[in-house]
Amino acid sequence: MILKTIFCVLIVVVLAEVCCCMDNVETEEMGVDERQNIFLPCGEEAIESYRVSWVRDGRDDNQTPRRSIFNNGSLFISDITRHDAGIYECQGIEDEIIRSKVKLVVRTPPPPLVNVTVHACTILASIRWEVEDTGGYPIDYFKAQFRLKHTPDDQLADPWHPVVPEHISSSASQIDVYHLEPNSTYIFQVWAVNKLGQGEVFETDATTQHNNEEIELGRHLLEGAETFDTRVWVAAVAIVMGTLVVLALGTCYALYRECHIPLSLTVIVACIVRSFGIGKENHKVPLHTVITDDQEIMELVPNIILNPGYHDEQRTEWMEPDENSNNTTTTRLNNNTVIQPFQV
Repeated sequence: MILKTIFCVLIVVVLAEVCCCMDNVETEEMGVDERQNIFLPCGEEAIESYRVSWVRDGRDDNQTPRRSIFNNGSLFISDITRHDAGIYECQGIEDEIIRSKVKLVVRTPPPPLVNVTVHACTILASIRWEVEDTGGYPIDYFKAQFRLKHTPDDQLADPWHPVVPEHISSSASQIDVYHLEPNSTYIFQVWAVNKLGQGEVFETDATTQHNNEEIELGRHLLEGAETFDTRVWVAAVAIVMGTLVVLALGTCYALYRECHIPLSLTVIVACIVRSFGIGKENHKVPLHTVITDDQEIMELVPNIILNPGYHDEQRTEWMEPDENSNNTTTTRLNNNTVIQPFQV
């Protein structure tokens, strides 16, 4: 009875030590790209291959051709796929002690997008999606394309049309598709792209709506466009331009009447010559030679304003000789000030 009790105690101690050893093994995470090879070490100390076994997620997969155990107990996996991801444990065959635990992460192109929906209208559609997994690398951009699902028998199948922009922002979750035909069924494809390349394509179809109101409105707006005569537009433009010209001439005539000055080519030329001071002093053209007498005074005002040095030699006046027989003429300046001769 005593021996039996001692034996049970020993068994409990051994099991406790085994459990303790299993709990003390830390999980090491290792990452690898898809289609690459990798070695998984079995602890820090080398051990013969026939004394260890490898288990993935509680299953013994050592029979897979792409996996083999080397002499030092490490596990070699070639041509890795996403299905090789998981937690690998290296344990002894005799003592069943776990010597190492490795979490293998396989980086792949993005998996298919989830919750993809297409909301189709008459001539456009909106594609929405969600990202569940990036594949291990950040997503660089999204891509989408579409084509008609059904084509007439005498025509070739509709080619794929890329959605603009071709590289959709990685932060986007929807894109609008334009230039669709009403009452038509389209196939839409959308996928993500990361460092390793294009992800799996998600494909769905949707039918655009048939809106009679929009079609009738378009027909009404375009009614008569084919038979429209452009000469009507030319005549309308000519009438409008003619009206503007008549208004402009009427405005000029009204302004001219306000000035009360006869309009003649000679008067215009004389005013220009006087205003801009063309010619020398002795070549100035006096306006009173071309303007009537009753307009002579009015002509002097703009000349005096525009040309302060204006002086008309014909506007001097003779004075009677004074007691000193001084017959010096008076001079009328541009401000009409009369200068008398000095008395001696």
